Amino acid sequence: MARRIIMVFIAVIIVVLIAMKLVSNKSKINKETSYRDVVQNVAVDVRTAKTDSRTEVLSFVGVFKPSRESSISAEIPGKIASVNVSEGSLVTRGQVLAELDLAALELKLEADQAQYVHSNEDLVRYENLSKSDATTDVTLKQMRLTNKLNEIAVKNDEDQISKSKIKAPITGYLAAKGFEVGMVVSPAASIGQIANTGILKFTAMVPEYYVMKFEYGQKINVRANVFPGKVFQGTVSQVSEKSDENHQYKIEVTVSNDNERYLLRGGMN
Repeated sequence: MARRIIMVFIAVIIVVLIAMKLVSNKSKINKETSYRDVVQNVAVDVRTAKTDSRTEVLSFVGVFKPSRESSISAEIPGKIASVNVSEGSLVTRGQVLAELDLAALELKLEADQAQYVHSNEDLVRYENLSKSDATTDVTLKQMRLTNKLNEIAVKNDEDQISKSKIKAPITGYLAAKGFEVGMVVSPAASIGQIANTGILKFTAMVPEYYVMKFEYGQKINVRANVFPGKVFQGTVSQVSEKSDENHQYKIEVTVSNDNERYLLRGGMN
């Protein structure tokens, strides 16, 4: 009997130990397989989104040209007697640049005036004779014609003398001067060139795949090699309607040349 009790007690102890072991193993398994919330500090690069406008920059090589150019020529043939300007001078429209020798013209005017006075006196006398039928109508008509021709000759001489002054056709700089005292000139010959550089035109040739980016009145920034870093603002004044043989179109940009510190000149690029 005592032996049976001992065996039962041992069995109970074994069962208790097994139960304790199972409980311990379950606790360990739950601990290993449970999820944990882990919070860590992570460095983040935060950038604010914003709108930015970008301007497309195109670069083309061109040349500055005067907005207006005009050749100088005499209105009548003659020999230059005096010159009043030098090359590079600033001249205004109508200014006298040179004068022709008037000796021959003045002698002709004097002779024609005397002829006109004489024919006018004859005409008065014949008109008085006509009133008393002392002359014929044919003679009177001839005298009137002679007197009129003499009057026209005098006016022509005066007109020639007024044209003996060689004047500037436009305001600008005397870019080329090809006349000197003693030189004989004729109306058909150019003897000088005036260029107005107060307003310049920047001319460039643009490939066909860029020409559509230009339009009349568009504001354009222009630079000159002689003034690095300086920007001149201009306005598109012409976009060629036809290309050249290389499929390039001429673009003209008008630039005001009023900055004395950065004075542009024709031919610069």
